[in-house]
Amino acid sequence: MRDPKAVGRWITGTNVQQDEVVRRLLALAYVIQVLANRHDGDSNWTRTWLLSPNPKLEDASAAEWIRDQESATPVIRAARSYVE
Repeated sequence: MRDPKAVGRWITGTNVQQDEVVRRLLALAYVIQVLANRHDGDSNWTRTWLLSPNPKLEDASAAEWIRDQESATPVIRAARSYVE
């Protein structure tokens, strides 16, 4: 670990960047679960959906959107829309 003080910031909740990473990872995990249920857990198909351009996300991939945008809500909506 490069910054030993990081642990203290995690404990006190003052590491905002860490909170953002956790929020994005939780959103990604939720989307993966939604998609995996549609294709009986086929990880290849889920990976393809996450990495392919998506017109519902302004032609960005779901992975890019979750990484770059403030909210993962459009990705969640796109995933739900696909599986319905």
